[in-house]
Amino acid sequence: MVMILTKRDMYNLCVKEIEGGRAPRKLEFLHAPLPADLAAKLQIAKRASSDEVQPRRNASLGIE
Repeated sequence: MVMILTKRDMYNLCVKEIEGGRAPRKLEFLHAPLPADLAAKLQIAKRASSDEVQPRRNASLGIE
């Protein structure tokens, strides 16, 4: 089974899990970074999502 990850840190974590015997060796992890334009859109969406679920933090920062 192959799992393709777009975030380098998650890829590194998964590889460590296999090396440490905490994940099945039959799994294969690959890293495939997102194209820059798609990564930028994802960052905007993540920020909007975070703002939705953390209204108190935003209020304390003076953000509506």
